[in-house]
Amino acid sequence: MMHSRRVGRIINVASMAGKVGFPDLSHYCASKFAVIGFTNAVAKEVAAEGITVNAICPGVVGTGMWRGESGLSARWSQEGESEPAAWERLQKSLLPQGVAQTPEDMGQLVVYLAQAEHVTGQAIAVDGGFTL
Repeated sequence: MMHSRRVGRIINVASMAGKVGFPDLSHYCASKFAVIGFTNAVAKEVAAEGITVNAICPGVVGTGMWRGESGLSARWSQEGESEPAAWERLQKSLLPQGVAQTPEDMGQLVVYLAQAEHVTGQAIAVDGGFTL
């Protein structure tokens, strides 16, 4: 359908871990680096057809990956530190803005990319400045 109309938007989801490696997450980082490479390659393949292809790279969002007993904040907690305390510390230590990102932050970028005619092949981080 996009080919015949000569317009379209493809928005992939990668991660800040697709731009910067993390210890103990090599498998995850590899998959996200791959999404970024795929995004760039496909963008070049379909650019002349009016189709844009971009990726959003979420930062620290309070999902199960980061929060809870099996999340990174618990895994990366310091001795005697509770998961909520580790979550707060990680936000302040990892992110220059000092706060986690939200699904709404990701939605704002998706809306922009869905409207942007001449932005393609990009992997845009919404990560509070982590990948500066």
